[in-house]
Amino acid sequence: MVRSLHYPRKSTITKRYFTVLLVLSATLLSSSLSAGVVAIIDSGVNPTGNLVGHVRSDGYDFIDLDSDPQDLLGHGTNVASTVVDYYSGASILPIRIFAYGGGNTTVESQGIRFAANHPDVRVINLSLAGEGYSEEEFDALQLAVDADKVVVIAAGNSGGSKPLSPARLVGTMKGSGIAVGAVDGKNRIQSYSNRAGGQKDFYIVAPDGGGGTSFSAPIVAAAASQVIDRDPHLTSSQAVDILLTTAFDLGEAGTDAIYGRGLLDLSAALNTPINGLSVPTGGGGGIAIAAGAVAVGYALYGSLKDEVEETLALDGYGRSFMIDLPKSLYPANDIGLTSLGGLNQKRFREIMVFELNQNLRLSLGQPAVINGLLQSRAATLSGSYGRLDYQLDLAQNSSSMEGMTSLLSGGKNKTPFSVAPLNSTPYLGLSGSSDRVHLTQNLNDSVKFSISFTQGEKSSWSSEKASLSALSGHWRINQRFDLGFVAAREREFDGLLGGDPSSLFSASRTDSRSLAILAKWALSPRMSLVGEGVLGTTSVSGDYPGMLQNISEIDGQAWGLGLFGHQLIRPDDAWGVALLRPFRITGGDATLVTPRYRNQDGSIEVDNKFISLRPSGRESLLEMFYRSTFYNNSFWEGRLQFRDQPLHLVDAAPQTVVMATIGLNF
Repeated sequence: MVRSLHYPRKSTITKRYFTVLLVLSATLLSSSLSAGVVAIIDSGVNPTGNLVGHVRSDGYDFIDLDSDPQDLLGHGTNVASTVVDYYSGASILPIRIFAYGGGNTTVESQGIRFAANHPDVRVINLSLAGEGYSEEEFDALQLAVDADKVVVIAAGNSGGSKPLSPARLVGTMKGSGIAVGAVDGKNRIQSYSNRAGGQKDFYIVAPDGGGGTSFSAPIVAAAASQVIDRDPHLTSSQAVDILLTTAFDLGEAGTDAIYGRGLLDLSAALNTPINGLSVPTGGGGGIAIAAGAVAVGYALYGSLKDEVEETLALDGYGRSFMIDLPKSLYPANDIGLTSLGGLNQKRFREIMVFELNQNLRLSLGQPAVINGLLQSRAATLSGSYGRLDYQLDLAQNSSSMEGMTSLLSGGKNKTPFSVAPLNSTPYLGLSGSSDRVHLTQNLNDSVKFSISFTQGEKSSWSSEKASLSALSGHWRINQRFDLGFVAAREREFDGLLGGDPSSLFSASRTDSRSLAILAKWALSPRMSLVGEGVLGTTSVSGDYPGMLQNISEIDGQAWGLGLFGHQLIRPDDAWGVALLRPFRITGGDATLVTPRYRNQDGSIEVDNKFISLRPSGRESLLEMFYRSTFYNNSFWEGRLQFRDQPLHLVDAAPQTVVMATIGLNF
């Protein structure tokens, strides 16, 4: 228990006198970290018990004015023992400032200055309290925080609504001071403990073992020492913020006047990233990542999954964490269940149509929800001039604008299969909100050529920008056979093959060129065979500080063969079966740069590994569907998708997805 003894004032400086006592038993938290120096400004420290080998010889006794700060009261020894109990890697600098009958702020200030000027001290513990404070005490504390020391101060044992001094000064310590209150075994504030009051932003609670806030403070001091020893580059204010930010909330939600920021949580302080994570890259920068989520393009996933390893990441304070990249990677545009789920979504819903003249039509509408995101309002202006058809699409999803049967049916229908080998490029094209100009020249009834320019977002879940231009041709050889091609060029900015923009596996700019050959053979009036083959090449330019460096040209291919028709059982039904090879990288390599650890001087050690971007497996996908309508154009549909070596991973287990859909129109 702490009580203050008031003596007559001398001059204009208020001196506070104090006495402290009692002992704490603690739970040992072992550590293999390097020794941290904690200054115990108290009644001295005796190197006995668990303190053997932990007490430095360069302390000082400001009572007897010698270098032997022997503890005659036992209080300082027990405080120091608590620090070592909670952090076995701690080293104690003993500073004696009081004896029998207490002490005063003049001697206390001398002790604080001694600790502030000691180059090895990072944490100062003050298990003392009293009424009022002096100018010299205030100045000494400012010297300590300016010297980059964490100052941990007991809140006091008078049971008041605010801390006693010097704990009531933590708000003036530039973020480097912490006031510490005491809680019982059920994490309830002790009746004698001073509350947070106006210092709630810099107040934390800890167990006291029945010994008062004098023995809660060294638990926090031990935690601060561990946090700093784990990452010695931390400033004192950063270490304090980590302890406060990761504290377990008690009492009223958020910061309150009783518990302040909450209960000390050392595990969270050591293991919880603050202000996000980033993987360090060249030039001293870093690429931010969401914990447990690193999206890469579908084509790259199979290439990287078996190559990436644990990677160093730094939080907002530059603290080191290891990210399990193999478990964090996921394919951003996987062709599995996601594509099935979005198959029946209408990409554009007309809400207003203007027939401007016989050959010009304006449609206003709002796209449906795409991948969980509501797209912006959309518009289409279409018309014709002689044999030239033109169309302008604004803020629309472009994934259904191109493709196998879309091209061969004059752009009116998309493929009935959920997975086409490509839309208009080998990389699934653009599927976010896009603007497009499309021109079609009909040379005659059998031959037409189209050119389109699209600018927009790579996907509906990503803000990555891309541009797409395509030249396509369609030749109706006879009533049963159609042949077509699509020559496309796509440019991505800060992305790579459709992954997260500005991510670990991005490039500043990519330029992809592809050629697709498409064919349709009407076997009968009710059944058609469609096929498509794609070849593509991607070149990378510009400097990008990601984990993939020296990226060569990337070659890839895809193909698909499908049979679909209608009137299989009922006049209004539709069915289909298709075998597809989703886009697969067939050639390309890069250097994988993996950050490993951070040196004491702050430099990052990395591993460089030359890798092939060609995946180990070859995925084949079989898809079947049947669809039938009923009352008022409502429909039901069954669809099966089987994937062998999904995501082109040779060891991946086969996947089967069965989905049933019912659409009702009222």
